[in-house]
Amino acid sequence: MTGKSKTLAAVAVATAVPALLLSSTATAGADATDGNPDVRFDRFISNLGPGLRVTVKSHTQDPANCTYNADGITRDFFLPGFGEQTVVFNPSLPLLRNWNVNVSCDNGKSTSLTYFY
Repeated sequence: MTGKSKTLAAVAVATAVPALLLSSTATAGADATDGNPDVRFDRFISNLGPGLRVTVKSHTQDPANCTYNADGITRDFFLPGFGEQTVVFNPSLPLLRNWNVNVSCDNGKSTSLTYFY
């Protein structure tokens, strides 16, 4: 590979990696009839670097205090009835592995899933 080819390859990779980070959105769909929350993941890029936005949506009228836990990384937040709350991790470098995620709320509702990040 020539010097020019190596430079072009490096530029292509540098352009593709942020695009891959930004293009990934995943939702853990809960059955709305059981009242368990939905969890949505959105990757983004900011001036701090890669980040992860986790949005939790309530399917009950009861507001709740909830905890997000992903393999020991925890955040507490308030979830309004029939509302949603966003928890932001920034910077958040992808480790390219599965994370065991659990969102549990004091109204007895919870959602567990695995998310690759």
